Amino acid sequence: METLMIGWTTVSSEAEATQLAQALLKEKLAACIQVSGPIRSIYSWQGKTEEAKEYRVSIKFLENKALALKSWLSKHHPYTTPQWIAVRADDTDNKYLKWAHDCCD
Repeated sequence: METLMIGWTTVSSEAEATQLAQALLKEKLAACIQVSGPIRSIYSWQGKTEEAKEYRVSIKFLENKALALKSWLSKHHPYTTPQWIAVRADDTDNKYLKWAHDCCD
């Protein structure tokens, strides 16, 4: 069975996070999306330190969807340079993994 992945991105509003989540589910690119926030992000942008209120979007998806999901995000994310970090979930319950597989098939 496929490996489960977890990816993170951020957006500037809860509405944007919800739109991303609903579209990813509709496209069957993800099994579950969690939105948390607001969070406070402090980062360097174009040589200056910036600070923003953002919403973290945690995306659980199958490894075979990784390239399609990354490509989809690059086209639909509201930011010019969106955060995208993804890792493999090394220890996933078999029932949860089967559920994720069923969601994305």
